[in-house]
Amino acid sequence: MPEDLETINKSELPFADLLPQVAEEIPHIVEVLQRAQNNRTKVLNAKARGVRLAGLNQWLGYLKELEAAFLDPRLEPLRFLMVRIRMNYDAAIEATLTGMPSVVNDLMRDVMEIELLLQDFAATPANWRFRRRRTSIPEGTRTAFRAEGERFRSVATLAV
Repeated sequence: MPEDLETINKSELPFADLLPQVAEEIPHIVEVLQRAQNNRTKVLNAKARGVRLAGLNQWLGYLKELEAAFLDPRLEPLRFLMVRIRMNYDAAIEATLTGMPSVVNDLMRDVMEIELLLQDFAATPANWRFRRRRTSIPEGTRTAFRAEGERFRSVATLAV
């Protein structure tokens, strides 16, 4: 790595200031990053005060609450799925703002697949034998998951 690039990395410049400074070393990447930043700015200016982003913001808050609910020892073995769902939404927002709809589609497909797995887990627990990190799911997890699912359904119904 060139010495001046190491200096830039250590200084932690804001994104907009950093791009022109690294443009000579990585011009193609800077072009992609600049285009993404321009798309983010354009979309955010157009939709920041709209109902879609407000609703999505509310949904992200709910996902964080749901993720926290899975800190319960009975639900902890499934928490990684809640984290994954939230991270999929985080990435989908970024992909939406930068203009990458195919990425959003893939991420939301993953969310739907997780939903189907969780529905199957709740409906037919006998078909599931979990072993994650060499620990089995403790007793009461499925009951707690169903209870959290009922809470989830009631909130989702209110959103419609």
